[in-house]
Amino acid sequence: MALYLDEPDVLALASEALTDGPDDRKIDFLYLDPDGRRVIFAQGYFSSEDRSAAPSNKAADLNTAAAWLFHGEIAEVPTYLRDQVAACREGLHAGELDTIELIYVHNLPESRNVERELETAEAAISASLPDDSGVLVVARELGLGALDKL
Repeated sequence: MALYLDEPDVLALASEALTDGPDDRKIDFLYLDPDGRRVIFAQGYFSSEDRSAAPSNKAADLNTAAAWLFHGEIAEVPTYLRDQVAACREGLHAGELDTIELIYVHNLPESRNVERELETAEAAISASLPDDSGVLVVARELGLGALDKL
């Protein structure tokens, strides 16, 4: 994610945005970028074995993550995520966000199955936003090919 965000301080980014923990509501990474007018959330997967593709169900988890990020009962969001989720919601409702990015990052080749899941998540999030929000929703798979380019 540091490569994707062009963030030189990996440890600072990790301490701010990595959220992976018990009951994380499928949000492994959450980054609010007020200057860039965007929120980025991600699901991560690491395989210790060579495989032809990453599991697409982890990409589908981004639907669950989005539901909790934008619509879930805030009291049910884990305490360690609550302030970040609230800040993202406030930015969205105040018209301070232009883009929502959902990212599936892994260490395997990109695949059409994952792409389909991401397209579905992207469409679902877009449909849940008010028509006049003007917020662009973008889904990306960061697998071996994309990471090599970065």
